[in-house]
Amino acid sequence: MRRSYLMALAAALFGLVPASAVNAQSNSDSNTNNMSVAVAQFAGPDSNLGAYISQTLVSDLAHFGQFTLSQPADTVAALGAIHANPADGLTGSQVRQVCQFLKANELITGSYFQINGEIDISVQVLNGSTGKLLPGGGATISGNVSSLLEVTRSLASKVITTIVTSPPPPIVEHKAAPAPVSIPISAHILIAPSISPILAQFPVTPVDDNGPFTGLVVIAQGLNAHRAMGARVLDADGNVLYPTANHMPSYSFVDDQGTMSYEHRLSESPRAGDHPLVVNAQRVAGFDYIVDNATAARIRAANQQNHFLWQWHVTALVDKDR
Repeated sequence: MRRSYLMALAAALFGLVPASAVNAQSNSDSNTNNMSVAVAQFAGPDSNLGAYISQTLVSDLAHFGQFTLSQPADTVAALGAIHANPADGLTGSQVRQVCQFLKANELITGSYFQINGEIDISVQVLNGSTGKLLPGGGATISGNVSSLLEVTRSLASKVITTIVTSPPPPIVEHKAAPAPVSIPISAHILIAPSISPILAQFPVTPVDDNGPFTGLVVIAQGLNAHRAMGARVLDADGNVLYPTANHMPSYSFVDDQGTMSYEHRLSESPRAGDHPLVVNAQRVAGFDYIVDNATAARIRAANQQNHFLWQWHVTALVDKDR
């Protein structure tokens, strides 16, 4: 009943049309942009809300008329056919298979996090040929749940102007200085600053230590990390390692303790326990802590032993003034 109500609400407010009609509208502008984009259902604690967000995003994107869109239901079916779940993170091979099945150039996945009337919606745009996150292909929009339609509209605008239709980044010689980047306050775009030498001062867990571990400590000092109630850990391809949609802490827990604690020294990380897996963050984007894919694989393997991530035993080491 709730799902029907949400879909009806989206239809009334945005004039949702069948997939064939959306495709027809997009194809009318095929001379300008013949790109095909598939949208997956957004992951989160409430599948109905996730479906509503993804369907509303499709409706918003359709108004731009710049590319062909596959409906979330079609993407869900394609993902189900290969037994893939975006909430658990998609491999490059899975992204390529889904895009090949749907004849899509790109796949949009996303997730949301809601607490105390506020909602953060994150989106990732994945290249259908490589299966990897596009450069600048990740963003998070925050807002009030009561203004969810405006939030998703802003998300669609971000996808259009910053992600989907932006030209490829210029090739810069390795000696050239990087161009300055301006980040809108309402969006957190994945950017790769250089790794700070401060990280070398903190010992990470040796590779021959296979646990079991009591928690996870992410070293992010020197990376301009800020405290946030809904912080996440992602791999280099934009897949969420923590917290995953299938193992989310309760709203009351996050309201009281956040998704992770913030400390300045390894000795001050009781939440991660007495034998945590200690890793370096590769970069920080907004409230997302990104680790390289090798580190991500180690975190996933370690978590399979005793599921410390599912108990939310995660700490970030940040600068003292953060």
